[in-house]
Amino acid sequence: MEFAELIEEIEAGEPKTLELKEGLPAKGEKYAKTLIAFANSAGGKLIVGVRDSDRAIIGVRNAALVADTIANALDDLCEPQIAPRIRTIEINGVDLVIAEVQPGSATPYHLKGVDLAKGTYVRVGATSRRADEH
Repeated sequence: MEFAELIEEIEAGEPKTLELKEGLPAKGEKYAKTLIAFANSAGGKLIVGVRDSDRAIIGVRNAALVADTIANALDDLCEPQIAPRIRTIEINGVDLVIAEVQPGSATPYHLKGVDLAKGTYVRVGATSRRADEH
């Protein structure tokens, strides 16, 4: 993906297939739910290092660690296993981490150790919601 396309995508805000995070939440479950919802829906991207309120590109420190943390959280928290494409990219002198998930073929994806009905998430608009709510 070219920088211009990514910047356009960020500036457009959060549609059904994009989630912007200023930093990686401390609890892996918070972003695992989003990536599960992407896998159960139309796919999507989690971009870490962008402030959602004004879509400012602020970057992250230690992007490699952030990328590894996402991969480890998904391995620990999701089943069946989700294999996102996780990469770091430098824009305007700062690093972003992008975790991209394709629509899954082994749905429903859900949180490990949680009742299937309560641990399965889908994307509704720009939010991730429990599938049993719909």
